[in-house]
Amino acid sequence: HSMLDADKAILKFIPNYKLNLLAPARIAEDELEKFHTDLLAAFTYMKFAKDKARLRQLVAERSKAFQLVSRETVDMLNTVMNAQLPYEQGKENINMCEAMEGMLEDARQEGWTGGWAEGVGIGREEGKLDTLFALVRKGYLTLEQAAEEAHMSPEAFAAKVGFKQ
Repeated sequence: HSMLDADKAILKFIPNYKLNLLAPARIAEDELEKFHTDLLAAFTYMKFAKDKARLRQLVAERSKAFQLVSRETVDMLNTVMNAQLPYEQGKENINMCEAMEGMLEDARQEGWTGGWAEGVGIGREEGKLDTLFALVRKGYLTLEQAAEEAHMSPEAFAAKVGFKQ
């Protein structure tokens, strides 16, 4: 009832169920490890979706939790987070490690040649900026990470690539 903005006379006709809400972004990193189901993979992905470097590191460290994730969990991440994690139709369990590698391969095909911790080096300055900006748009890098790779301030990078917030 505390979540509803309704007249008290109406509230007496609505069941007042206890509802526990979980906010993955607010769960401390060490607390995530308390989950031993697909929730570990899902919440880790949700919490670190914008920090691809950290997400990739956690997937490597906790690879067992990401190897057999239900199709429903991956579908939920693809829907809620627009994750675009690929998998073969008909499979019941998905290897998220492989799916995330597929995302990396997509980025490489767009011209991204660096590793997560290294830089991006594709030659011409304009091409480099275009590639960095494409990675920002797709969520592979934050604006700040892209600007750092381009050796610019976030403001200068945004202005150079025409990014409007």
